Amino acid sequence: MKTAENNIQYVLMEIKAIHHSDKIFGNYIERSKKYWVDYYNKNEYRVNELEKQKIFDFDFVKQVYIYAEELHLIDRSVKLINESLEFIEVHNYAPELNKAYFKNGNKVNCPNVFDNVQLLEFMYKKYSAPELFNMILAWK
Repeated sequence: MKTAENNIQYVLMEIKAIHHSDKIFGNYIERSKKYWVDYYNKNEYRVNELEKQKIFDFDFVKQVYIYAEELHLIDRSVKLINESLEFIEVHNYAPELNKAYFKNGNKVNCPNVFDNVQLLEFMYKKYSAPELFNMILAWK
């Protein structure tokens, strides 16, 4: 068999073999596994160029669990932001002055943001998932 086939097959086999017993967090693990399987399938040529030892040494379980934790934090942050958002102040002729106001009195400058979806995208570009989650928790 070709080395290239073995590399990608080994990576996909390792990811698909990850098991979980937690029903709640299991959803995030499954989403994470799907993401990484898709990622490696799209980047198959890169995986095929790697040395076998590097692939064998890599911790795929850790990679899947870290991304699953990030997905969990994102979902929790979205829920918290939607619950605590009071309104978005929109300036039609100066969108760079737009601000989001929260029920606890905090406000965030969010240029060119006009709705909740854009606000969430803006905040995830500005902060990492753990930073954003901790910031929102501190507001409560």
